[in-house]
Amino acid sequence: MCECKETLDYWIESKKAYQKITIETPRSKRKILVELYNCDIDYLKNVKKVICIHPANHSVALFLKMKDKADLCLYCHPLLAKETSKDFVISYTQKFNYPLVILTRIENIEDLCRENGCPTRFRRWCTRMFKIEPIRLFYKTFIPSGVIEYIGIQKFHSKERSEINPELIEDAKSQKRYKIYREMPIFHESEEYNTEIMEEAKINPYSDSVRGYNRYGCYLCPFAGKKYYEQLKVVDTETYKRCNELMDIASEKTGSRYYYYRKSKIM
Repeated sequence: MCECKETLDYWIESKKAYQKITIETPRSKRKILVELYNCDIDYLKNVKKVICIHPANHSVALFLKMKDKADLCLYCHPLLAKETSKDFVISYTQKFNYPLVILTRIENIEDLCRENGCPTRFRRWCTRMFKIEPIRLFYKTFIPSGVIEYIGIQKFHSKERSEINPELIEDAKSQKRYKIYREMPIFHESEEYNTEIMEEAKINPYSDSVRGYNRYGCYLCPFAGKKYYEQLKVVDTETYKRCNELMDIASEKTGSRYYYYRKSKIM
């Protein structure tokens, strides 16, 4: 059993502050599992500022910088991510007994791939279904007056990210009747900053990343480069096979296998 899992089991047993709730989207009736750690429904009614996190170093750094200025951490657990991602998020937030919510779609990933096809750069149904829809539904169900989200994007991550406005602005997820704002408090910081603040807090980086240095999240992603899949095929054969299986399933409707990198057919 991994260390972070033992931390979770100990924390739940000692604090008894864990609750599961199921909510569903009003039209499609898709179900979302809401897991509450160190908070309850009454607490959520007064939440104003949310730290959006996942296993990456920059998310841990964001949490450590903003935990005393926010009310809640929120993690959307994609069905294309390893379960250890979730364990790690729980581990580093509950080191401080911090209010945490984890949202997970209650569906079968194979069925979603058959229904929606392969996730591509132009058809990012995975982002919509695993993040945008669950977040909107969660906020509108439990937090009455809108929120400010703190996001861990940093300028050095990519050229595209370097051009993002890090100041407080209305987020694209915002709707006419429910406002969501975003801010990027560590935008101008470096990876050295991330590792230093983690070392000070005695938090080791996520050890089960399959996406290389400073890359985390879904093991199957249209934005993962060819080198990632080449490396994955060598260092994590089972996960690479799983990616192939899902791409085969997602290609069933068209009758032709879709490849992100058709020439090499690495994925």
